[in-house]
Amino acid sequence: ANVAQWGWLGFQGDNPCQRWSFGSASDGYTTISTVQAGGRSWTAEGDPASADTNIAIDAPTAAADQQFRFEPVGSVLLASATSPTATLGIAGCGAHHRGGVQPAYQRRSAAGCQTWTITPIAAGDRALYRVTNDVSHQQLVSTSKGVRVERSRGVGKPGSWTLRPTDNGTWTLASGTTTLTVRLLLP
Repeated sequence: ANVAQWGWLGFQGDNPCQRWSFGSASDGYTTISTVQAGGRSWTAEGDPASADTNIAIDAPTAAADQQFRFEPVGSVLLASATSPTATLGIAGCGAHHRGGVQPAYQRRSAAGCQTWTITPIAAGDRALYRVTNDVSHQQLVSTSKGVRVERSRGVGKPGSWTLRPTDNGTWTLASGTTTLTVRLLLP
């Protein structure tokens, strides 16, 4: 069956026909399955890079045609999963900080250096991203002491992140042993 969305059906309360569950696939990719019995999965039919590729639902196989990656387009806010008025920012981000600084959740402000760009990294078959602050141009990295912003790093380094949606509207950014659960918002 083809995947289709109908606006009128979404207003039918707890109708499972248009509800999907996200699962972790290998190497940073995501599977998308219906919440209905049987858990049928989204399947790309044809060239996955083509805008004309049909998305159908089929029995789960864990094959590459059932694994997807999400790519935010443009700047985003990394809002706290528990307090949407707090977003990840860098205090004094215009200044040069040798060795990097630790970003923190702060009240949303246009002057708070809080916008980020999430860019796919060419990493073979892995779905990895670089997360860069739009003002400081420094990259979000994972360290043994948490997250920091530092100068750019290469693929597979602490600055390489996976990005996956969750079933509750949040997203996980993971690198090494660090996982941030955030809401992706438009600035």
